[in-house]
Amino acid sequence: MHVKWLPGCPDFVFEKEKIAIFVDGCFWHGCPLCYKKPKTSIKYWEQKLVANKNRDDKVSKLLETNGWLVLRFWEHETSEKTMIIDKIINSLSSASPRDA
Repeated sequence: MHVKWLPGCPDFVFEKEKIAIFVDGCFWHGCPLCYKKPKTSIKYWEQKLVANKNRDDKVSKLLETNGWLVLRFWEHETSEKTMIIDKIINSLSSASPRDA
């Protein structure tokens, strides 16, 4: 959990299979279903959200370039445990140890 030596500090990692899992907070990462704009400091929060999304994209691309499979789940999806488990199991089943 929270592997600090990888870009973006993934929430969970399967190191041998090179799978990095992120659980993105609906507010902090701008979930299209859940995000509600704050009523104050609107410009600050808009810039913060854009920066977070850009960082997420950059981290995902960097990991993928280095042979990692990146799985991202929204915070609200954590209530859908079966869906998340199925995606992880399918990724693990189809993954062979990836070359660095």
